[in-house]
Amino acid sequence: MTVNRFIGLLGGTFDPIHYGHLQPARLAKQQLGFDELRLLPCHLPVHRDQPTASAQQRVQMLELALKEFPELILDMRELKRNSPSYSFDTLNTLHAECPDARFCWLLGLDAFRDFNHWYRWRQVLSLTNLLVIQRPGWSLDLADELEELLQRHRVDDIQTLRQSPAGAVLIYELNAPDISSTQIRERLARSESIQGLLPKAVEEWLAKNPVYLKKELCK
Repeated sequence: MTVNRFIGLLGGTFDPIHYGHLQPARLAKQQLGFDELRLLPCHLPVHRDQPTASAQQRVQMLELALKEFPELILDMRELKRNSPSYSFDTLNTLHAECPDARFCWLLGLDAFRDFNHWYRWRQVLSLTNLLVIQRPGWSLDLADELEELLQRHRVDDIQTLRQSPAGAVLIYELNAPDISSTQIRERLARSESIQGLLPKAVEEWLAKNPVYLKKELCK
């Protein structure tokens, strides 16, 4: 019997990339047995402010970070589209390229709380499974639409998620570091240390390319 590839997807602005993105992605790949885990930097985010760093700068930082995390893959398809970065469109292109693969979109609990506002969110579930990363002790506290979604689509274990072609939602606890890109940008704007928050190669790149310092101080 043919075993379909199981591909994990983590989208975001990665402005900048940091351990709060990288370490959960690595753990998820290990614990869920993804054949691939792709990072998908978005070009024009729909539900958040536009990135401070340019697309080229974010790619440079991602490439440096992935030298420390070689098991992760950089997928730049959204950066190549000069249009809003809708997950629905991205998943359609992935299905066209990998028709036998099963996909699982990784997102934090905060992002999942807004999932019912995503573009064609119900159709997104027909194209992928969802892995909602929840930190220990966090409350779901979801809108009614999402509570109803969980009643229909929630699964309780990794194996069921792996076997589902699409539409399964697993709430999964990971001890992810509490780091945000906003926190890093604010520290850099104040010339404070960011040591230990992101890969050393990215920290050194930012020391030579103070994109956040310049942007923040001009506001």
